[in-house]
Amino acid sequence: MSIVVGLGVTRVLSGLAAMIEHRTEIQFDGLTLWWAMNVLAYHVIYWWVVVNNWRFLEEWSLPRFGALFLYGVLLFFSAALILPSRMTPGIDLKVRFESIRKPFFLLWILVGFSEWTDSLSKGVEYVRAELGPVYYGVMAVSGILSLVAIWTSDRRLHYAIAACFSVMYAAWTLRAFSTI
Repeated sequence: MSIVVGLGVTRVLSGLAAMIEHRTEIQFDGLTLWWAMNVLAYHVIYWWVVVNNWRFLEEWSLPRFGALFLYGVLLFFSAALILPSRMTPGIDLKVRFESIRKPFFLLWILVGFSEWTDSLSKGVEYVRAELGPVYYGVMAVSGILSLVAIWTSDRRLHYAIAACFSVMYAAWTLRAFSTI
């Protein structure tokens, strides 16, 4: 799983470096940058929480491994989608964001579903005792905001959604997983 996470992190960082390198040749977009940072942060959170928590599992099964692998793959796809694979001269990242908005947020919903599946595979008691009621709220808000992001192209609302994700996941991670 660390390899899949590493590929996603590499993809985002390479895209950000390309944005800097080609800054005079592209039409910059703050929203794209914000989501690239959210995707990068989520990869780090995934590695910190999910991958490291699974090292304590004494018995692995193919379905558990498959679910965890799928979770990582969905994260990688979000990293591959948020920034173009090549920064061609004249690319308008604002227009591009709108063109990938629906599949990107659909992926984000699937990432949330994978998170939920991963947590439940550790047992309902784990979800209740270790994650608590805040977890349900974070998962519900994530899903709702992703659905809203699919259906609206209002840039102000998209900035608010990006900010909400940033704050929500940072606070959740610091609260629940500052040490593992």
